Amino acid sequence: MSLEKREKNINGRVYTLLTPPVRQAMPICTNLATLLGPVIGSLGSDVKAGGMLKFASALQGVDPASLDSLFMRAIEVAKLTHEGIPITDEVSFERHFGQHPGDVYQVCAWALWECAKDFFPQLDALRQMTQQAMAGVSQSPSAGQ
Repeated sequence: MSLEKREKNINGRVYTLLTPPVRQAMPICTNLATLLGPVIGSLGSDVKAGGMLKFASALQGVDPASLDSLFMRAIEVAKLTHEGIPITDEVSFERHFGQHPGDVYQVCAWALWECAKDFFPQLDALRQMTQQAMAGVSQSPSAGQ
């Protein structure tokens, strides 16, 4: 795993990150495996069978605080930027995503995937379902609108 610059266009905004060195990615991967192990196990051998309903049901057991912490750690380790401006601390994160809340879950899932994908290449189907789920969350209207 080498340091590579990656870009992703989300809702017309280009985000950039650096894939982290192995030693920095390992704790993220360990936490990801611990967090998602029960989810992956409940999906069975064919991740695509049952689709989004099965995936959403499995995610109900995931601790939101642990997932949030993992997202933030991935963003920090991957040195996420938008237009060259770092979005790695609480202030810059809040400033940017306060203006672009529809991007937050897709960006977080992408950063986490980029940190972990070399360790879990067999989970591409899970990644695709996660991206679909995050896109659905991002596109849902906010309460009160």
